[in-house]
Amino acid sequence: MAVEVNELVNLCSFAGERFDLSQAGGGNASFVRDGELWITASGWPLSDVKDASGTCRLDHAALVETMRNLKGKQSKLEKTELERVAGKAVAQCSKTPDVRPSIETLMHCLLGPFTLHTHPIAVTALLCRKSWKSVIQSLYPEAICVDYETPGVRLALALMDKLDEISEAENKVVDTGGNGSALSKKNKSKSKKVFLENHGVIISAPTVEEVIDSTNEVVAKVGEHLGLNLAHYRLTNQITSLMRTVSTESVCSYYCEDKVLLDALKSNEDLIIERPSWPDQLVYCGSAGLRLKSLGDARSIKDFIEKYQHLPKVIVVDDHLFIVDRTIKHCRRLEEVLKAHVMMLSNADMDEVQFLSNDEQQYLLNWEAEKARQRM
Repeated sequence: MAVEVNELVNLCSFAGERFDLSQAGGGNASFVRDGELWITASGWPLSDVKDASGTCRLDHAALVETMRNLKGKQSKLEKTELERVAGKAVAQCSKTPDVRPSIETLMHCLLGPFTLHTHPIAVTALLCRKSWKSVIQSLYPEAICVDYETPGVRLALALMDKLDEISEAENKVVDTGGNGSALSKKNKSKSKKVFLENHGVIISAPTVEEVIDSTNEVVAKVGEHLGLNLAHYRLTNQITSLMRTVSTESVCSYYCEDKVLLDALKSNEDLIIERPSWPDQLVYCGSAGLRLKSLGDARSIKDFIEKYQHLPKVIVVDDHLFIVDRTIKHCRRLEEVLKAHVMMLSNADMDEVQFLSNDEQQYLLNWEAEKARQRM
């Protein structure tokens, strides 16, 4: 199971560092294995999921049975009562009672083996238009289109209705065991694209790689249809992949769009990659910034690590600025400190600036009090 958990973490990392896929940490991911559904915990930003502690484990068969029971009660219960009953039932299915599962748990139990639900800017832009369904059906004839429902149990029931319709149309027996899909066995091995009106997209497939590839393909294709090119956000995935070739440290890459920092990058790049002049800059931004020759320039990262004994946190590639840290929250905090540094030095005579000595830098980087503050 450890392998699947690591793959789920990689899936969360892929989407969590992409602003075009996930905003304010939104979205959820899951996998089904050995009769259990593992899903991201409620309230956890995707980029924060680093191990099993950011997930919930539930009895998969019990969840599917819960959905069948709720379907029979749907017409008899008011909206709030249906949500209350569903919430109680999901809690009873949980094997990790101290962690609350995603609000979309019931929707995930209908899919698998790996499932990712995101709110891509390009796709959601289309899904909020009156013509969304006809456009999606022309781009993806086999896609599942679900009319708007309140997130949670009502949306899950709407998806179940669609899956059952497909299964009945194929004259197949609905099988809700095994990998957890309400689709026929024939389609269980296929990638599934589910588009949710005014909400987002779900991609489900046998492997994480297929989920990632399909998500990227859908975002690019719909974006092209709308004339909305957000491909630059995908560069964060390339930076993270590059980091993984030289280090096992878990990191998240952030595409910086701050005007002050980008103006500084154009006018005086030294302000971005200069050595630290105050403690917070060192603690959060590292010993220096790094310009890469390309998105595949692993050699420069290795040289940086050899010189400074830590990964670079501020990276420049062409005219792009990336911030690298443990999570998106940490990246944005780093961005604030870097911005303050640039503003401090923007009108200074660099010959007059006092930078931190190498000895002081080494002391601060190894000072447990600063390490603890950085981890928060």
